[in-house]
This record gives sequence, structure tokens and C-alpha cells, in this order.
Amino acid sequence: MNKEDIKEYADLELQKKVLEARQEEIKSLLLSQLIELKADKVESDFGSFKIVERNSWKYSEAVRKIESQVKDLKKVEELSGEATSEKKKSLTFYSIKEKAKEEETNTLKI
Repeated sequence: MNKEDIKEYADLELQKKVLEARQEEIKSLLLSQLIELKADKVESDFGSFKIVERNSWKYSEAVRKIESQVKDLKKVEELSGEATSEKKKSLTFYSIKEKAKEEETNTLKI
């Protein structure tokens, strides 16, 4: 593996985290401003923002109990082989700080 590619990826990952954190700060600020203006939508030269509402459901104990039972049944089928799985390869990046927390298995040091 090319060390420069690895370094660039790590740098981009860090920049992405910084940018996403800043974006969330601005998003919260803009939401507050829209609410204060009693506006549901604002349009600008850069695009538009619209306040949307989504439901967040909290279920009864009965439903949570059934969900727990389904989870247990899934585990039984996984262990018995009745359930099938499919392995897919993907790439996960851990920064140096995150890497210290992860187990080192099948690791190639570059």
C-alpha cells in the first residue's frame, strides 16, 4: 500500500470530522434563527433551508418485549445455522487515537 495515499486519507478523514462538527454548529444556529424569525423556509443564493419535523417513536413495554424476543430468536437462528449471512469486504479507517483503542489483528505496519 502507498504510504502517501494512507496519509492523504487520514488527513481527509480529520478534515471531514472538523468540517462536519462546524457544519452541525452552523446548522443549529440557522435552525434557531429560523425559529426566532417564525419562518419555516429561507432561500438564498446558495440554496434553501426548510424546517422539517420527523416523528421519533417510543414504544410500549409490550412492543419492546416482543422486539427483545425477536432479537433472541434471531440469535438462536444465527447459532443454529438456520439464518444465513453474507460477508462483504469494506474498508474502515481508524485515526491514531482510535487505533489505540482497537485490537490489532492481521495488521500490516507500513
